[in-house]
Amino acid sequence: MEQREAHEVVMHIHQNGASDQWRYNVPTANEVAVIFVGCDGCVPDNRDIAVHPHGQALTRISPLSPNCNPMVYPLLFPAGKPGWTLGLLHHEEHRTHIRQQVTCLQFYSYHLAVHTGAFSPIHASGRLMQQYVVDSYVHMEVQCMAFLQQNQDKLRVDLYQGLLDHVAALGDVHGVQIGTV
Repeated sequence: MEQREAHEVVMHIHQNGASDQWRYNVPTANEVAVIFVGCDGCVPDNRDIAVHPHGQALTRISPLSPNCNPMVYPLLFPAGKPGWTLGLLHHEEHRTHIRQQVTCLQFYSYHLAVHTGAFSPIHASGRLMQQYVVDSYVHMEVQCMAFLQQNQDKLRVDLYQGLLDHVAALGDVHGVQIGTV
């Protein structure tokens, strides 16, 4: 992997006083957040994740790798238990004819739930938990958008052409670029 100089990035978010007073407010607490927007305003379909294993060079890792969570969050997964990946199967007793694979949402819902009598490094990690939750949400959102893009025929998107035409016309009137999923 090539070594590049890190650049300092400064972001200024300006509040529009005329907008809804209950949305997009300036934070009142120290929070973890993400702004994850591609060039065309849509959710990007990939993330660039690099890890620095002990004694090795910086390495890129796929967000779909089951090793992504334990390598990015070693404090939350000290045993190195694999994370979610495409094709992860339900346990035999929870598998049905229709649903055989664990969805990204199901995986993170289970891991973020409080399980009585079991210690959870995730829930004991404070701000690191916030970062993990935000990162998990981005992962779920990317998977949801990928599903929508890859299943346009199954979802019968062509039936919504009238709605798409109306939204495109509104975009033209207001000077907003309308994307597709």
